Amino acid sequence: MTMTGTKINREAVVDFEPHVDLLTFSKAVADDVRLRILRILRNESFGVLELCQILNLKQSALSHHLKILSDSQLLSRRREGNSIFYSRNVNLLGSLARLQAEFYASVDTYVLDAEIVARVKTLQENRETKSQDFFRQHHEQFAENQELVAPISAYEQQLLELLNSRFNESNVESVLEVGPGTGEFIPRLRELFSEVDVLDNSPEMLAAAKTYCRERAITGVNYVLGDTQSEQLADEQYQCVVMNMVLHHNASPSRILTDVFTKMQHNGRLFISELGTHQQDWVRESCGDLWLGFNSDELNQMAVDAGFKEGASCYYAQRNGFVVLLKEFIKS
Repeated sequence: MTMTGTKINREAVVDFEPHVDLLTFSKAVADDVRLRILRILRNESFGVLELCQILNLKQSALSHHLKILSDSQLLSRRREGNSIFYSRNVNLLGSLARLQAEFYASVDTYVLDAEIVARVKTLQENRETKSQDFFRQHHEQFAENQELVAPISAYEQQLLELLNSRFNESNVESVLEVGPGTGEFIPRLRELFSEVDVLDNSPEMLAAAKTYCRERAITGVNYVLGDTQSEQLADEQYQCVVMNMVLHHNASPSRILTDVFTKMQHNGRLFISELGTHQQDWVRESCGDLWLGFNSDELNQMAVDAGFKEGASCYYAQRNGFVVLLKEFIKS
């Protein structure tokens, strides 16, 4: 008896080898705790001990999950002095870029337990309290200490040139300065804009800014005590927002950018002067810094996540080792 059958085309047979990156990715995300970690880190950065508190996990258990997520390149690590902070890696993973983007979109719909949300809120409030306590106790020395890091003279002229190039018709636009410090930049803004609001959550720093302007007979400035979610700003739509050396003092830099986006007109401009990433931990005690600067990609990603598109960008190295980033973002 002769058996017949379909002839096999051996040239068409391809040996299948599992894609190592895909397997690593799939294993990393196949866990509820790791999904919660990625959701918590959507627009935030937390240290190991903070994440232990948020998730109510022992450090050994959390470290296991963080290693798996880091090995799969879903988390980024950055050193802040003696601490390691984790954030979600937004750099797309080559051949897995599409899968990663769709996965993040799904994770962002994940509803966190009320207890976890409450713990995150408590941590952020503790950070804010720490910052406010610093300025309450050291506001008189703030300007002197700031001179050691990044005095406004290091970037003021470049920022003014950028502002002038965008707003060349004087006294017709509205501007908000978030965190005016001791008020040194307010007179420059008053020369350019007809309406100037300044916002600070520290009564002492806001009083210092008022005093600075009063001594120089600067009028037409509205001083607002509060943060970027203040009800006093609820109906405002600014054409320009300026933040000079603010984000590294704030508990949640990404939240500030999201708040500011809602307070701006279409095609409004946001200008940020900020410290580049550094490891000079002494600024925590001397200047009240919560974060040791940011790199350009981090600032860009936070702004884009808030809804902005990127504009101009400059970098200025200081003799003391610090780098100042000057960034422009546009509400489109």
